[in-house]
Amino acid sequence: MPPLHPHRIATEFANSRFLADGNASTELIVLQAVEADPTVSFEQIQNGSLLSSALVKQVLEKLIEDGDIIVETEPNHDLYRITARGIARSRFLFVDLYHELKCMTGALVEEWVTRFKSLAEQGIQSVALYPVGETAELVAHALAPAGIKLSLAIDDSPSVWGKEFHGVTVGPPEDLQESSVDAVILATCVFRKQLHLKLISLGITTAIIDI
Repeated sequence: MPPLHPHRIATEFANSRFLADGNASTELIVLQAVEADPTVSFEQIQNGSLLSSALVKQVLEKLIEDGDIIVETEPNHDLYRITARGIARSRFLFVDLYHELKCMTGALVEEWVTRFKSLAEQGIQSVALYPVGETAELVAHALAPAGIKLSLAIDDSPSVWGKEFHGVTVGPPEDLQESSVDAVILATCVFRKQLHLKLISLGITTAIIDI
């Protein structure tokens, strides 16, 4: 498969206001931590956010100065509460994050469409997706525009067997043994070696494609 060209995705990231701004992301993390617990302490914010103490302190000082958070001094420690202004700020940052992630995933799907079209030109018309996680969701959106049919969805987890996935029913990897798909697309960025070995152990000779 042709390599993924990162220019479009990199451009989306470079043009982003939220993702390219580390302060915005840490502000959102801290605001949501405070909003989730009306009597949260500094230690709880730091532990829950997985941010360093120094960074949490820096962000809290800014949010307090801006009026997004107020601090209440207790005998043993300070407690932090979010204000109406802070809730509005949290919503704004979350919407900004959602919009930019949507743009980046759109760019990724477009890149996959281009790559899958080259597979279609090579005779790949019907594929199986393995496994059926978040990555498979994006891959599935790129198949039809490229002229490729999703014929099978497989996963190792019995909890998803029988469920519908983009018009097909999810089944175990063994379903591939009786399938006539042209290729299996490994729709994941992790455990690829294990998935390859699983398919080999089942005697699957269909082309296996890493995204």
